[in-house]
Amino acid sequence: MKTLLRIRLPRLSRLDADAEVDAAQGDGRGGFQAAGRFPLSALAVRWPRARVQAILHPHDAVLASVALPPLPAAKLRAALAGAMDGLLLGDPDEVILAHGPRAPDGQVPVAWTAREPLQRAQACLRGCQLTVSGFVPASYALPVPDAGWTVHLNDEGYAVVRTGMDTGFVYPRARVVPGAAEWEADELSPLLVQGTPSHIAWVGSVPPFRPIALDVPSSEIDAAQAWLAASPAWSLTCAAQSRGVAPGAWRWPITAGIAAALVWVLGLNVQAHRLASAGQAMTQDMHARVKAAFPNLGVIMNPLQQARQQRDARTQAANAAAREGFAGLLGLTLLHSPFADGQVKTLRYADGQLTFDLDTPGAVQDGPTAPAWVEQARQAGLSVEPAESGWHVRASAPSSEGAARPLLRQAKPSQPGRTRS
Repeated sequence: MKTLLRIRLPRLSRLDADAEVDAAQGDGRGGFQAAGRFPLSALAVRWPRARVQAILHPHDAVLASVALPPLPAAKLRAALAGAMDGLLLGDPDEVILAHGPRAPDGQVPVAWTAREPLQRAQACLRGCQLTVSGFVPASYALPVPDAGWTVHLNDEGYAVVRTGMDTGFVYPRARVVPGAAEWEADELSPLLVQGTPSHIAWVGSVPPFRPIALDVPSSEIDAAQAWLAASPAWSLTCAAQSRGVAPGAWRWPITAGIAAALVWVLGLNVQAHRLASAGQAMTQDMHARVKAAFPNLGVIMNPLQQARQQRDARTQAANAAAREGFAGLLGLTLLHSPFADGQVKTLRYADGQLTFDLDTPGAVQDGPTAPAWVEQARQAGLSVEPAESGWHVRASAPSSEGAARPLLRQAKPSQPGRTRS
């Protein structure tokens, strides 16, 4: 297990490899044991491969708290970026921001520091072969008070205060006079903006001059041990981002969106091709069925409309044949009997029956070998029977399986026989 080392940094503007820092080694229980003061460049020799927790100078970090509603962790940082608009005086991209957990009262502790100095400090520590786990504001190195505050009035004019595990603040002294170590009561009065503590643990000695509101039960903490307490689980790191979006952060969502769009377009084209193929197959099937049902059609452009027209023509012809005798029966017979010119030798009509003799009597065959027009004429409501050298045709009752189902009735009494040649 790697050793955890805590060091107390000077101001970041003064940090270099030769700067001397106070160092303390972790005791494995969250606390630290002071180890002495060393040059920064000597720490990696004494503690090789140690993880370093760097305590920032009070000048280099700003502490605050903002009120936020309960939000998921992913949305809390986005809400925090908006809430920080009124607190950050410069460009949000020029600072490094970190925050702690939301308290029951809705307050979220926040710390930030300038990005460039912190990046230089991290580069300096890496140059000294030190691995930095995080930069901790000075307030969070003080002991956690059981009640009230822990206050350190340091020699450089800063009142460093810790009010809880994740809360604290820093107040700079209004005037720093060399040799004037004691703080005056009016200099401590601004601390009361943060409230009135029930108890104060003073680092070092209790100041003799303090406001009446700070004249509360007090205790003293040894200054040598005052920066060795447990720190919160969060800290400032150079990997933290402000509201700015990291370069390339949108690359993956954009790529995924483009890929999804391509898959959608490809699927749409496949589905369109399937529908087009199904439509073509349906059209071809309709053409084939209409052609089989109405072989006299030369070109089929609109199968449904042409089939309806042929059906209506056959129905009208069959009805006309029933109503008009010889003329209707002859018209319906010719509709279904595509004979060539000169093939009919004689044509006779008598008692509602049309008889025609052919020049080629051998073509008269009934049954499975009958011409195709015979079955079509029968389906259209005609009775077709073979004669000695031709065919007998008369209107008959429509078949229950006929295609046209014409309504036939006897319209006129039988007429005398007619013979045409």
